[in-house]
Amino acid sequence: PEPLLTQLQGIGETVVGSISGPAADYLVCYDANSLAESAKVLLDGRITWGPYSAGDRVVLQTDDGMLRAYDASGKAVTSPLKLDQG
Repeated sequence: PEPLLTQLQGIGETVVGSISGPAADYLVCYDANSLAESAKVLLDGRITWGPYSAGDRVVLQTDDGMLRAYDASGKAVTSPLKLDQG
């Protein structure tokens, strides 16, 4: 398995972390009981903040300044939000 870039975050029966890809990071979801991979999502860049659990989702920021949220299945649950960098 690939080494995790971040600490695992819990969402119900799922734990979520990230791994590095060649040009962007992946959000990876695992079953909390078996640790079997349940989803792997290629992000639009490198993670610069997060992921952190927030209720029934995780939130993270990528190097394009976008705040993103994902559910336990790895599905984006909101449209990316551009954070003010100024």
